[in-house]
Amino acid sequence: MCNHKRTLTSCLLVSLLLAMLLPPGSVQATPSLQADPVVVIQPSLLYQGHRYTVEYRPTGDYRADSTAFFFQATPDFFDRRGIADLLVRRDGEPVTDPEELYRVFLLYTAADALYRHLPYDPSSAIPSGFREDLQVVTRNPLFIEQWIKGLFASREEQTLEALRAILSPQLETDTVSQLADGIGQAMSSGNTALEALDQTIEAMRFSNNRAVRNLQKDIRDVFKAWRPITEQGTSFVDIGGSRIEFFNALDVIALGVRLLWAAQLNRERTEWLALYQSGSFTGQAALDADQTAAAISARAEAEEAWVQRADVILQFAREHVVDAAYHLGRDQLAKLWVQKSWDVFGKRITGHLVAGVASAVLAGLSLGNLLYGLDDLVTNFRVAERADELRICFRTGRAQLQLRARQTGSNVYDGHLAEAFRAAYMLEALAAAQAYRSYADGVGATVNKGLFDFLKPLNWFVGDNWREAISGLRELADQGEREADKVIGHPPYIDTAVALAQETAHRLIEEPKSAGLAALPVAPLFFDIIQPNETAHLVIEMRNTGTLAWSLDQGIALSQIGHAGQPTGETYVLRQSIAPGQSGRWEVTLSAPKQRFALLRFQMIRQGQPFGGQANAVVITLPEQLQGLEERLRTTIEKQIEEWRNAVEQEVEQRLQDLEAFVLEWIQRELEKQVDNLIERLCGSSILLPLGAAVWVFCRCRKSV
Repeated sequence: MCNHKRTLTSCLLVSLLLAMLLPPGSVQATPSLQADPVVVIQPSLLYQGHRYTVEYRPTGDYRADSTAFFFQATPDFFDRRGIADLLVRRDGEPVTDPEELYRVFLLYTAADALYRHLPYDPSSAIPSGFREDLQVVTRNPLFIEQWIKGLFASREEQTLEALRAILSPQLETDTVSQLADGIGQAMSSGNTALEALDQTIEAMRFSNNRAVRNLQKDIRDVFKAWRPITEQGTSFVDIGGSRIEFFNALDVIALGVRLLWAAQLNRERTEWLALYQSGSFTGQAALDADQTAAAISARAEAEEAWVQRADVILQFAREHVVDAAYHLGRDQLAKLWVQKSWDVFGKRITGHLVAGVASAVLAGLSLGNLLYGLDDLVTNFRVAERADELRICFRTGRAQLQLRARQTGSNVYDGHLAEAFRAAYMLEALAAAQAYRSYADGVGATVNKGLFDFLKPLNWFVGDNWREAISGLRELADQGEREADKVIGHPPYIDTAVALAQETAHRLIEEPKSAGLAALPVAPLFFDIIQPNETAHLVIEMRNTGTLAWSLDQGIALSQIGHAGQPTGETYVLRQSIAPGQSGRWEVTLSAPKQRFALLRFQMIRQGQPFGGQANAVVITLPEQLQGLEERLRTTIEKQIEEWRNAVEQEVEQRLQDLEAFVLEWIQRELEKQVDNLIERLCGSSILLPLGAAVWVFCRCRKSV
């Protein structure tokens, strides 16, 4: 019974001591730091040895600091949400290069899908019975004659053909369509091809579109000599010594612009394939021997197609269009170009690129229709099967990358992991789209051959309406590819974001230069440790990092910064001139704050206007019961500050929050140690002594309050 009483008395004593020694709220969640006028997206991104951060200044109600920012962004997002400034920093320095900005936004968008949530599943539309439907044909002995006559005998050849189709763009794009048609309209007014190009781009305000800027260079190179002429009432286009009927020339330009665009996308898709091949995937995610060999061949063909892209257009124009005395029409011209490309390049990506462009402008005809004919069901089903095998491979690889991301955590985003994820994700989406397209072409061939009763692979889709099913399958393929491209491949907000980030960075860099005033704190944190009701003494040091000296007559001072990021009126004047490169010291005396961990900010001002970086300061108030432990805590904090010296500004912000939590936990832990020591001493004496000690401590604490 005595032991139970002693235990109960000890428990009461612990509760009493903690209640008296700790101020109200000190054991609760730590209070948030003062809000900064700039919102920093968390977490940061590590890529190629650099740490990238993205920040923005909101003027409206939007304050999100999650990477969901990138998923929510649209071209009009920044105006609609009141985002006035957008800034990307590399290791703390503003980034101005548009290509680097584009890459950072792209990686952040992919990282959001990798670490946070998948916005769209590229394989979501593929049904469970898809492979079985394909194998009804591909494994049926009745079609052995067609296997023998088939274009692609081995599995490696079939996989290579699937990759050629996957890497060849087959969708019409509004932007390139408007650009091509705009050039034609401008040439109709007598402009040369280059003049028409400049007018079109200026009128359509494509200056912020990275893809169009890159495309513009290729268009100039291919069509630089093309100019309209009229003789005896007949219009031609001179292409450097040869003449093409005027409207045929406009159609060649329209198709040529699309081919140059397709070559750009083909090159990017090939880079995704190379990146995937270099990844450390295991099991079903790793390409097998046939797939690896096919991928190597596809990459080699794609490189050759990239080199040939200009010659393919000019050669076709000179050899097959110059002698045409009448307008062929764009559809007939597109079919002729596919036929001639197949004759010249055969089973290679160059011919597939031409067929992909033609399929985008020819209603109802696909790449497979144009290359294999309308009744080759065997080739189409084989390509569909191989494309689906690749889809499963890429899908498994994408899942493995997501698992790695979850295992490593999300305090900092791995840019290389995000880059690999984007490649796997887009290859999965493109493979799924091609599986559907080839499947639809195969179904179309069964319809043409009259095999309705023998072959019904679409019972899971729309029932017996075959032509509706074929159209629906192609629509699903297009929809899936567009959706994946929108969320991760080429998010439409990026060009607007790059322009805004460039503008913000240039302004941030140029404004301090024009004023010649700049300042940075000497240390990432200044601090003091005090007892309750004591006065805090801070020494703030700021270095003159500008080009102008700070003189006594300029109205330059150190100012405390308030919640809204503006000076509070508490200023500390300049005592002597400070030359560029030198530092100034200000002794700041403050009354004891109410918080255990009080965060303060200071910044240089001139005539009341802030300039330079902000200095962080902390005043830590220890309970009276921990008197004498100041130096122990001071040493610990100084070690932390030394580790912060190379950290970027946004990382220091996060570490300040960690420091606040650490200090409050340290105080609580030290108080608990003292209570444990007291209980241990008291439990060795009579049972009444703990109650007497509790009363003594209670009275002492009351007097000290």
